[in-house]
Amino acid sequence: DTPALFSLMNHADIALGTWYPMGGMGSLVEGLHRIAVEQGVRFHNNVTVTRIQVKNGRSTGVETAVGFFPAEVVVATADYHHVEQHLLAEEYRSYSASYWDDRKLAPATLLFFVGIDRRLPGLLHHTLFFDASLDEHSADIYTKQGWPRDPLFYVSCTSRTDPGTAPEGMENVVVLIPIASGAEDTTELREHYFEVVMDRLARYLGFDLRPHVRVRRDHCIKDMEREHHAYKGNAYGLANTLTQTGPLRPRVKSRKVKGLYFAGQLSIPGPGVPPALISGQVVADLIRSEQRP
Repeated sequence: DTPALFSLMNHADIALGTWYPMGGMGSLVEGLHRIAVEQGVRFHNNVTVTRIQVKNGRSTGVETAVGFFPAEVVVATADYHHVEQHLLAEEYRSYSASYWDDRKLAPATLLFFVGIDRRLPGLLHHTLFFDASLDEHSADIYTKQGWPRDPLFYVSCTSRTDPGTAPEGMENVVVLIPIASGAEDTTELREHYFEVVMDRLARYLGFDLRPHVRVRRDHCIKDMEREHHAYKGNAYGLANTLTQTGPLRPRVKSRKVKGLYFAGQLSIPGPGVPPALISGQVVADLIRSEQRP
């Protein structure tokens, strides 16, 4: 339907977007980290949060694998569903498990990270393969809640404009296929779709890339769940439907716990790098206004 189509296209646009800095998206994170450290922020990396502690209806800090960190204000930017369902006691959750189960999620993704030992003059930094049916792909994701039978996909060849992302004479390629969040994720499915992508790229480029693959890594639903606690392995948060827009999205301020706030792609304003960054600004402004004497 139309909202589903808009959602799919929105995420394709985010993938294409204007947010690529030289050195890759990681350089954006490094820049933000550097500024934060200069402002006195202390980071504790690779520390698992196990519980948000609440006393008399107010957050008091977070329990972690290395001890308790007291805090007057807690801002959770991890997956919203994970924070509420796994880091808060049930009486402090603003949204029930059934609420989350009823949400329409944006696509998950199957990603292939591929290192090629030759140049690929036929690819640009961004290439969308819309050489199959968009209607069928959308129906497979949103109606059948599965994998697209004949997928559309996006290819990023960053080394075309950023030579530092690959050795000289080689290419750094990322392939992204939108699939349904919560769908089955198996080695067999990943292998099948890698072959589909290689066949389509061969037709487009005029030669087979498979003999030139020197590095290959996959990333899909199981990886998103394990590494990021992403609800149903989603890659882009909630779909941009009319009933999940603006104030109808999960709140940035907890209904049950004072001093607890949320930011990130499952909150306001929505998914993608720019909106997720904006959500942090929205929360920061809210906290400042509420903490002001």
